[in-house]
Amino acid sequence: MIYMDRAKFSEPQIWKNNWKKWTRAYLKNKAKNPNYKFNFQNSKPKKKAYDELVETLLTITKQHCAFCDNWPLGNRNIKPTVEHFRPISKHPNLAYCWENLFPCCDYCQEKGKEFDKKLLKPDKVGYEFYDYFIFSETDWEMQPTKRPDISKDDKGRAQLTIDTYKLNGRPEDKGNLLKDVRIERQRIFNKFIITQNPVIDDFSFRFMFS
Repeated sequence: MIYMDRAKFSEPQIWKNNWKKWTRAYLKNKAKNPNYKFNFQNSKPKKKAYDELVETLLTITKQHCAFCDNWPLGNRNIKPTVEHFRPISKHPNLAYCWENLFPCCDYCQEKGKEFDKKLLKPDKVGYEFYDYFIFSETDWEMQPTKRPDISKDDKGRAQLTIDTYKLNGRPEDKGNLLKDVRIERQRIFNKFIITQNPVIDDFSFRFMFS
Protein backbone atom coordinates (compact mmCIF):
# COMPACT_ATOMS: atom_id res chain seq x y z
CA MET A 1 0.00 0.00 0.00
CA ILE A 2 1.89 3.00 -1.36
CA TYR A 3 1.16 6.53 -0.16
CA MET A 4 -1.52 8.17 -2.29
CA ASP A 5 -0.70 11.89 -2.40
CA ARG A 6 -4.22 13.18 -2.87
CA ALA A 7 -3.27 16.72 -1.82
CA LYS A 8 -1.40 17.30 -5.09
CA PHE A 9 -4.56 16.85 -7.13
CA SER A 10 -7.93 18.55 -7.19
CA GLU A 11 -11.13 16.60 -7.30
CA PRO A 12 -12.92 16.88 -10.66
CA GLN A 13 -14.83 20.15 -10.86
CA ILE A 14 -18.03 18.35 -11.81
CA TRP A 15 -17.64 16.28 -8.63
CA LYS A 16 -16.85 19.28 -6.47
CA ASN A 17 -19.92 21.13 -7.78
CA ASN A 18 -22.38 18.28 -7.44
CA TRP A 19 -21.40 15.73 -4.79
CA LYS A 20 -23.55 17.27 -2.05
CA LYS A 21 -26.58 17.35 -4.36
CA TRP A 22 -26.01 13.74 -5.38
CA THR A 23 -25.68 12.78 -1.72
CA ARG A 24 -28.97 14.43 -0.79
CA ALA A 25 -30.71 12.62 -3.66
CA TYR A 26 -29.20 9.30 -2.61
CA LEU A 27 -30.23 9.74 1.03
CA LYS A 28 -33.74 10.74 -0.05
CA ASN A 29 -34.11 7.67 -2.28
CA LYS A 30 -32.71 5.47 0.48
CA ALA A 31 -35.21 6.86 2.98
CA LYS A 32 -38.07 6.08 0.61
CA ASN A 33 -36.76 2.63 -0.24
CA PRO A 34 -34.27 0.93 2.12
CA ASN A 35 -33.42 -1.48 -0.71
CA TYR A 36 -32.42 1.34 -3.06
CA LYS A 37 -29.06 0.45 -4.61
CA PHE A 38 -26.25 2.98 -4.81
CA ASN A 39 -24.79 3.46 -8.26
CA PHE A 40 -22.21 6.05 -9.26
CA GLN A 41 -23.97 6.22 -12.61
CA ASN A 42 -26.94 7.84 -10.90
CA SER A 43 -24.90 11.05 -10.83
CA LYS A 44 -25.68 13.50 -13.62
CA PRO A 45 -24.34 13.84 -16.21
CA LYS A 46 -23.87 10.16 -15.55
CA LYS A 47 -20.96 8.87 -17.59
CA LYS A 48 -18.99 12.11 -17.67
CA ALA A 49 -18.96 12.49 -13.88
CA TYR A 50 -17.94 8.91 -13.15
CA ASP A 51 -15.34 8.80 -15.92
CA GLU A 52 -13.70 11.98 -14.64
CA LEU A 53 -13.68 10.59 -11.12
CA VAL A 54 -11.96 7.36 -12.17
CA GLU A 55 -9.49 9.17 -14.42
CA THR A 56 -8.44 11.53 -11.62
CA LEU A 57 -8.12 8.81 -9.00
CA LEU A 58 -6.02 6.64 -11.33
CA THR A 59 -3.82 9.62 -12.16
CA ILE A 60 -3.06 10.05 -8.47
CA THR A 61 -1.98 6.42 -8.04
CA LYS A 62 -0.42 6.15 -11.53
CA GLN A 63 -2.92 3.44 -12.51
CA HIS A 64 -2.24 1.33 -9.39
CA CYS A 65 -4.74 -0.04 -6.89
CA ALA A 66 -4.57 2.15 -3.80
CA PHE A 67 -4.49 -0.92 -1.56
CA CYS A 68 -2.67 -3.92 -3.07
CA ASP A 69 -0.78 -1.76 -5.65
CA ASN A 70 -1.67 -3.99 -8.58
CA TRP A 71 -1.12 -2.37 -12.00
CA PRO A 72 -2.39 -1.27 -14.43
CA LEU A 73 -6.00 -0.88 -13.42
CA GLY A 74 -8.18 -0.89 -16.48
CA ASN A 75 -6.41 -3.58 -18.44
CA ARG A 76 -8.18 -6.75 -19.51
CA ASN A 77 -7.38 -8.64 -16.29
CA ILE A 78 -7.73 -5.97 -13.59
CA LYS A 79 -11.05 -4.18 -13.50
CA PRO A 80 -10.87 -0.68 -12.00
CA THR A 81 -13.45 0.07 -9.33
CA VAL A 82 -13.99 2.88 -6.85
CA GLU A 83 -13.74 1.85 -3.23
CA HIS A 84 -15.65 3.54 -0.42
CA PHE A 85 -13.11 3.42 2.40
CA ARG A 86 -15.92 3.88 4.89
CA PRO A 87 -18.69 1.64 3.49
CA ILE A 88 -21.85 3.43 2.48
CA SER A 89 -23.87 0.76 4.27
CA LYS A 90 -22.70 2.43 7.48
CA HIS A 91 -21.86 5.89 6.19
CA PRO A 92 -24.37 6.74 3.43
CA ASN A 93 -23.56 10.44 3.78
CA LEU A 94 -20.07 9.68 2.41
CA ALA A 95 -21.33 7.98 -0.75
CA TYR A 96 -19.98 10.73 -3.01
CA CYS A 97 -17.40 12.28 -0.67
CA TRP A 98 -14.09 12.76 -2.51
CA GLU A 99 -11.93 11.91 0.51
CA ASN A 100 -13.74 8.59 0.95
CA LEU A 101 -13.14 7.37 -2.61
CA PHE A 102 -10.14 5.34 -3.76
CA PRO A 103 -9.10 3.62 -6.99
CA CYS A 104 -9.27 -0.07 -6.33
CA CYS A 105 -8.98 -3.38 -8.17
CA ASP A 106 -12.03 -5.62 -8.16
CA TYR A 107 -10.10 -8.07 -5.96
CA CYS A 108 -9.56 -5.59 -3.09
CA GLN A 109 -13.12 -4.38 -3.59
CA GLU A 110 -14.25 -7.67 -2.08
CA LYS A 111 -13.71 -6.06 1.32
CA GLY A 112 -17.34 -5.08 0.97
CA LYS A 113 -18.97 -3.84 4.16
CA GLU A 114 -16.01 -4.64 6.41
CA PHE A 115 -14.62 -1.61 8.20
CA ASP A 116 -12.65 -0.79 11.30
CA LYS A 117 -11.52 2.70 12.19
CA LYS A 118 -8.02 1.28 12.73
CA LEU A 119 -7.63 0.39 9.05
CA LEU A 120 -4.73 2.18 7.40
CA LYS A 121 -5.77 4.84 4.91
CA PRO A 122 -3.30 5.23 2.02
CA ASP A 123 -3.84 8.97 1.59
CA LYS A 124 -3.32 9.88 5.24
CA VAL A 125 -0.68 12.60 5.46
CA GLY A 126 2.52 11.13 6.87
CA TYR A 127 1.72 7.54 5.95
CA GLU A 128 4.82 5.55 4.92
CA PHE A 129 4.79 1.88 3.91
CA TYR A 130 7.78 0.90 6.05
CA ASP A 131 6.36 2.55 9.16
CA TYR A 132 3.77 -0.25 9.20
CA PHE A 133 4.90 -3.06 6.91
CA ILE A 134 7.86 -5.07 5.76
CA PHE A 135 8.04 -7.15 2.61
CA SER A 136 9.52 -10.62 2.86
CA GLU A 137 11.32 -11.98 -0.20
CA THR A 138 11.35 -15.37 1.52
CA ASP A 139 7.60 -15.97 1.37
CA TRP A 140 6.68 -12.94 -0.83
CA GLU A 141 4.27 -11.56 1.72
CA MET A 142 3.54 -8.20 3.30
CA GLN A 143 3.90 -8.44 7.08
CA PRO A 144 3.60 -5.99 9.97
CA THR A 145 6.86 -4.22 10.62
CA LYS A 146 9.14 -5.64 13.29
CA ARG A 147 10.73 -2.27 14.05
CA PRO A 148 11.03 -1.82 17.83
CA ASP A 149 10.18 1.88 17.57
CA ILE A 150 6.73 1.13 16.12
CA SER A 151 3.93 0.62 18.62
CA LYS A 152 2.08 -2.64 19.09
CA ASP A 153 -1.11 -0.83 18.15
CA ASP A 154 0.30 0.30 14.79
CA LYS A 155 1.57 -3.21 14.07
CA GLY A 156 -1.93 -4.43 14.80
CA ARG A 157 -3.33 -1.88 12.35
CA ALA A 158 -0.97 -3.22 9.69
CA GLN A 159 -2.15 -6.80 10.26
CA LEU A 160 -5.78 -5.68 10.24
CA THR A 161 -5.26 -3.96 6.89
CA ILE A 162 -3.53 -7.03 5.42
CA ASP A 163 -6.37 -9.27 6.57
CA THR A 164 -9.24 -6.98 5.55
CA TYR A 165 -7.99 -6.35 2.02
CA LYS A 166 -6.43 -9.84 1.75
CA LEU A 167 -3.18 -8.22 0.65
CA ASN A 168 -1.40 -11.57 0.64
CA GLY A 169 -4.18 -13.25 -1.32
CA ARG A 170 -6.95 -15.64 -0.41
CA PRO A 171 -5.88 -18.66 1.67
CA GLU A 172 -7.60 -20.98 -0.79
CA ASP A 173 -5.48 -19.62 -3.68
CA LYS A 174 -2.12 -20.37 -2.09
CA GLY A 175 -0.02 -22.45 -4.47
CA ASN A 176 -2.30 -21.80 -7.44
CA LEU A 177 -0.05 -20.74 -10.31
CA LEU A 178 -2.71 -18.44 -11.75
CA LYS A 179 -4.23 -16.98 -8.58
CA ASP A 180 -1.56 -16.91 -5.85
CA VAL A 181 -0.38 -13.31 -5.42
CA ARG A 182 2.89 -14.57 -3.90
CA ILE A 183 3.78 -16.34 -7.14
CA GLU A 184 2.80 -13.26 -9.12
CA ARG A 185 5.02 -11.05 -6.95
CA GLN A 186 8.00 -13.33 -7.49
CA ARG A 187 7.44 -13.25 -11.25
CA ILE A 188 7.22 -9.46 -11.32
CA PHE A 189 10.25 -9.09 -9.04
CA ASN A 190 12.35 -11.24 -11.38
CA LYS A 191 11.13 -9.24 -14.37
CA PHE A 192 12.08 -5.99 -12.64
CA ILE A 193 15.60 -7.25 -11.95
CA ILE A 194 16.33 -8.16 -15.58
CA THR A 195 14.80 -4.98 -17.02
CA GLN A 196 17.32 -2.34 -18.05
CA ASN A 197 16.58 1.00 -16.39
CA PRO A 198 13.18 -0.11 -15.07
CA VAL A 199 10.54 2.50 -14.32
CA ILE A 200 9.14 1.52 -10.93
CA ASP A 201 5.66 2.88 -11.68
CA ASP A 202 5.37 0.41 -14.57
CA PHE A 203 5.31 -2.53 -12.17
CA SER A 204 2.81 -3.89 -9.70
CA PHE A 205 3.70 -4.08 -5.99
CA ARG A 206 6.14 -1.17 -5.99
CA PHE A 207 6.85 -1.73 -2.29
CA MET A 208 8.99 -4.71 -3.33
CA PHE A 209 11.54 -2.38 -4.94
CA SER A 210 11.69 0.45 -2.41
